[in-house]
Amino acid sequence: MHVRSHAAGSDAYQICGCDNLHWLTNGCTFAAQSTSACVARSRQGAQKLPGDTVTANDNHTQSKMAKDFTRTNNPSYLYMAELMHPFPEWIASKPVPEPDEFEKMASTAFADPARRLLPVSSPEAAFYSAINIFAHLGDYGDDVFDRVKSACAFYGIEEDVAPYATIFADEHEKSASGPEEVPGRFAIDEELDGVRYRLLPLNDAEEVRQSARDLSKMAREDRIHFLMLVPAAREICKAAADSGVADLPGIVTRFGLDRFDDVDAAKPMLDKRASFGKMPEAASLYESVREEWAAGSIDPYEAMEKIAAIDDAAGVPCALSLTSDHPTPYEVVFCGGKVVDAEKMASENVLLRGVLIPVKDAKAVNPLDIAFRLSKSAAADWERMRDVADARDISLSLGTWAEADQKTFLRLVAEA
Repeated sequence: MHVRSHAAGSDAYQICGCDNLHWLTNGCTFAAQSTSACVARSRQGAQKLPGDTVTANDNHTQSKMAKDFTRTNNPSYLYMAELMHPFPEWIASKPVPEPDEFEKMASTAFADPARRLLPVSSPEAAFYSAINIFAHLGDYGDDVFDRVKSACAFYGIEEDVAPYATIFADEHEKSASGPEEVPGRFAIDEELDGVRYRLLPLNDAEEVRQSARDLSKMAREDRIHFLMLVPAAREICKAAADSGVADLPGIVTRFGLDRFDDVDAAKPMLDKRASFGKMPEAASLYESVREEWAAGSIDPYEAMEKIAAIDDAAGVPCALSLTSDHPTPYEVVFCGGKVVDAEKMASENVLLRGVLIPVKDAKAVNPLDIAFRLSKSAAADWERMRDVADARDISLSLGTWAEADQKTFLRLVAEA
C-alpha cells in the first residue's frame, strides 16, 4: 500500500492506491474501445458500437449486461462513478467522446503518449481520463498522472474531478486492506470484478424512506441503469413492507412491486417495439426471446434482461417516463396484475371449485347446517378452520374435502 500526494492548489489529489490494481474493468483503455460509457448510453439512447453484437441467445452478452450493467466494451468504473456522485452539468449534458475522435491525434494529445491512452485534448476528455486514472492507479506511472492533473488544471476542472479522487481512494484502500463486510441490508449490493458495492441502506424505516427518495432521484437524473434500478426498487419495496413504510415514490413502486408476467400480452408490445430501433433483425430477436420465455427455457427476469440487451443493440432508448410511447423491458414482461393485489384477494376470499367466497360469507354459514349436512370429517375440519383469518389456509383445507362436501358447502353459503 502506498500513498501519493499530488497537490493541485488544494488537497483534491490525495490518492491512496496499490500497485497492479485492476478495478471494475479488465485492462481498461480510455482512448480506444472504452470511451463510450454506459451512463452516456442511458442519456443519449443506446448506440451500437463497432464490434458490438447481440443475439437472442448470446449468453456472453447477457451475462455482461447482468453483471456490469454496461455493454461489453464500456468501462463500468465510469458508470459506478456517476452512480456514486452525479457528474457536473457541463459533462452530463454532453455525449461521451467517441474513440474515433482521438484516432488521428498526435501522441501529445494523450497523458500516456507511448500507449496512446488517456486523451487530454479537451475538458471532456480530461475529465473522463482523470476518473480512469483514479480508478486504476496501479496501471499508470506518476508522469502520466501528472499530465492528467496538469490538463485538469489547464481547463479549470480540478474541483469537478476532486470528488472522484476521494471515491476511488476509498475503494483502493478497502481493496488493499482485504474484504470488509459491512453489516446491514442494502438496496444495491453488487460485486463487480472483486469490488463489492453496497448502496442505499435499508436497516430501519427512516433509511428505507431516504433510500427510496435517493433511488427515485437517481432514476430521474439518469444516473442508474435500468437493470440496476429494478432489483434496487424491489429490495426497497420488500424492506418497506417489513418496516411498515408506505407512500414510496412512484418510480420505486412502479418497478419494485412484484407483478405477474404475461408472455401472450407481451407479444404485441414486442412486435411494435421493433419499429422503435434501427436494427432490421430486432423483430426476430424479440420473438426468439419470447419463444424461449414461453417454453420455460428462460425465466421472466432473464427475458427482461435479454430484451434490454436487444434494445441496447437496436438503439431503443429505455424511457422511464410514463408518457413514453413504449414501455420499459420490465413492463413488457411483467404486464400482469400486482402480486400484492392477488395475494390480498386470495387472503380475503376462499377459493372452492373455482368460486371465490368472501371469508365473512363462508363463516356466516350456520354451524348446525355444517354439523348435520357435511360429512363428519369435513365438519370437524371446518370447526378447526373457523378461527383462521387467512382465506388461503381455508382454501387449502377445503380443497381436500370430498366432492360432495365441497358442493354442499357452496349450497350452504348461497343459502346463508
